[in-house]
This record gives sequence, structure tokens and C-alpha cells, in this order.
Amino acid sequence: MSAAALELRHVSVVRAGRRALADVELAFESGRMHALLGANGSGKSTLIETLAGVLPVSAGEVRLEGRE
Repeated sequence: MSAAALELRHVSVVRAGRRALADVELAFESGRMHALLGANGSGKSTLIETLAGVLPVSAGEVRLEGRE
């Protein structure tokens, strides 16, 4: 198993005073395809906006190739 290229550790996001993501842990390996699936309102868009830097992380850390 290769090291994660992108990793979220205990990430939480508060949006408009409400918790949009709570304690998310996720790892993406380099060279692999990944899909993000879930029901409406499950936080998919919030997660993508957080990874893109549009929304700040309220708690936890995002690591890219091992660096925060």
C-alpha cells in the first residue's frame, strides 16, 4: 500500500453556524481513481470546497504528500 497523496484527519467544517462536516477521515492514494458518493446533504460539496480551499477547516488537518 502506498502512502496517501492527500489525507484528511479529523476534519470538521462549520458553515453558517452549523456543523457541515464532523470528524472526517479520508485518504487518497496517488495513481488511483476515487469516487465521492453520498445522499443529498451528506457533505460532498462541502468536502470538495474544503479541499479546494474555498471553505476553511474548523478542526483537524489536511495533509498533501505528508505536509499539512
